[in-house]
Amino acid sequence: MNPRLTCLLLWVLACGCGGGYECRTAADCDDGLACNGGESCSQGRCLPGTAVSCGHGFTCREPRGECACAAGYLPDGDACRPDHCEVPQGPVLAVVAQGTEIVFTTTRDYLLQVGQAEPGDSLPAQWRDGGRVTIAADLLPARLRLFARMRFTDCRQEMFLADYRVTEAYPGPAGSPTSTALAADDPAIMAWATGFVEPVEYGEDVDPQWRTPEKALGPAEGNSDGVVSLGRGGSLTVTFATPITDGPGYDLAVFENALDDGFLELARVAVSSDGRHFVEFDCASLTPGPVGAFERLDTTRIGSLAGKYRAGFGTPFDLAVLRNKPQVLSGQVQLNRITQVRIIDVVGDGSQRDSFGHPLYDPWPTRQSAGFDLDAVAVLHQADGG
Repeated sequence: MNPRLTCLLLWVLACGCGGGYECRTAADCDDGLACNGGESCSQGRCLPGTAVSCGHGFTCREPRGECACAAGYLPDGDACRPDHCEVPQGPVLAVVAQGTEIVFTTTRDYLLQVGQAEPGDSLPAQWRDGGRVTIAADLLPARLRLFARMRFTDCRQEMFLADYRVTEAYPGPAGSPTSTALAADDPAIMAWATGFVEPVEYGEDVDPQWRTPEKALGPAEGNSDGVVSLGRGGSLTVTFATPITDGPGYDLAVFENALDDGFLELARVAVSSDGRHFVEFDCASLTPGPVGAFERLDTTRIGSLAGKYRAGFGTPFDLAVLRNKPQVLSGQVQLNRITQVRIIDVVGDGSQRDSFGHPLYDPWPTRQSAGFDLDAVAVLHQADGG
């Protein structure tokens, strides 16, 4: 049916402009027609106060309720199609364990296609319908490039594209052959955090002597005292004299004060280029169940969470894994000029989830200096040639 006629005939429940339409105020529409913006039609006019259910992609144009494609959509017969395809979202870690299932999603549950190729390939050899890829053990050892896109191809394609290094398990403890730990005296370190944002968002169970954000500035000390404790669920944002940039490999590293390779308190990490918009690194936790206050974790079950290494060794992060994130694609976060890094304590009781839907566990509950103990944040690549 012609979308304009549909818009005029259907009553009460929806605008009825057809799949992909939404209604805006129209001077000539039938009684009972639901319009966009919290309005409804009565006696030929749109009146305030009624909710909307008008579909997606269309707008009703004044003065006679004619249906037209909304901004960002193009005509396609009696329908409207997006000008740009939405970029599917899926977890990206620089290192991913075998057997991991990558699930891609979109905001409106569009049908998806996925593909895989060697790093450097611009397209997969073939596309497969569906939004899931399981990284099989027979890929080891391997570097893998994954693609995802919306299945219909009449919009301007904006594909998901990311490279993964596939390993048998997540990287092991500092000093082990698989470890990615960065030593505090590594010559690759160019700079350290120079400031912090106030007020600090402390969580629960932090005594006053551990509320010392200045101790997160400058080089990592690698001891139990030179830290600030975030508290259960707390966070701290540090700043830098020269912005961090996305260079080859890892770009920054976060140091905690764990006394050994097993008693590990974890945190999530997010970055910003303007102090208002933050994008968070994906993470993984395969710890099978709750961890008591003085129990230990297995480093090889932890991916891209700060605190997975003992004191004196930082967990590194690669800004490149954020390239598909909406905040980056929209320009809200610029990976070539990161000015702030936020450290967010993991509440270790399993109430929070990793990027794959698994519960997050670490020692819980702890007291007095609860939560992540931040020693320092190191910079591996600086902007402006710094």
